[in-house]
Amino acid sequence: MITLQKYEYLTPKQVAALFQITPDALKKQRQKNNGLPFYKVGRLVRYNSFEIQKYLEGEKLNAR
Repeated sequence: MITLQKYEYLTPKQVAALFQITPDALKKQRQKNNGLPFYKVGRLVRYNSFEIQKYLEGEKLNAR
């Protein structure tokens, strides 16, 4: 299991590698305004690792 720091900010490339998807897939999610929460500062896009973890916890399905 990967442990992320609360105040660690990741690039789209790092997040894409973490989820084994392409950076373009993340870009499409941002454009559709769905998916992982992100911050944009100027032209830079960053993802807060703590917020990613909380988002994923909210997305968990109940397994039987």
